[in-house]
Amino acid sequence: DDNFILISNSTDKGYYNRTGGYWYIGDLNVGSNATLTLVCGLKNDGIFRNYVEVSSHEEEKYRYDNWDDAFVSTSPIVDVSITKTLNTNSTTVNVGELIEFTLTVHNAGPSNATSVYVGEVILDPLHLVSNRTSRGTYSAGTWYIGDLANNETVTMTLVCEVMYEGIINNFVQVFRYENDTDPSNDKANVTNITAVVNVDVGITKTVNVTEFVNVYDYIHFNITVYNNGTFNASDVRVTEFFDYDHLQ
Repeated sequence: DDNFILISNSTDKGYYNRTGGYWYIGDLNVGSNATLTLVCGLKNDGIFRNYVEVSSHEEEKYRYDNWDDAFVSTSPIVDVSITKTLNTNSTTVNVGELIEFTLTVHNAGPSNATSVYVGEVILDPLHLVSNRTSRGTYSAGTWYIGDLANNETVTMTLVCEVMYEGIINNFVQVFRYENDTDPSNDKANVTNITAVVNVDVGITKTVNVTEFVNVYDYIHFNITVYNNGTFNASDVRVTEFFDYDHLQ
């Protein structure tokens, strides 16, 4: 049977041919019996029938007891895990900045996982801008993956905008229908990330002459204020000092 893997065999009479799948006993005296023990592993999930039949050289009067079978059922077992990373190693991000979270879900098997989904809710101070997945769809805080084969991996990337200052908490958990052998890797979180305001206001000043000027000549000052930060500056003001002893 393709569903079984033969690990070992032992018998108290005759020999077992692993390749041909038959047990040769030889002569069997009246009132005696022989025993074959097969140690097997299962490769798949489900309910499986294992059928055996015995025959001899002689013509038998009753053959109703010349065959038998056994049923074996297995429950699928999986190890579905999730990891989450951020596209920066810094412990701070700037308000107004776009950041990316990458979620990776993997099934270490040995069975296929079904009805797999991830709970991923974007919390303040973040705002979801876009998402892309290698499998399934993301909607209303849930990533619907579906079935995940043994040793299969899928990913999702979330692009978020940092809206205001605060601590970023981003917790995710993966769920599946089957029993999981290691629930400790079903959850992930990005921690110790703080959103800060990044305003970089600067000023430059130029004059339209480079040499000496005459008394009562007009000169022009050009003042430029800029913000090289990632957040809008508010209540910006400039103080301009003149030497009124010389300028009127």
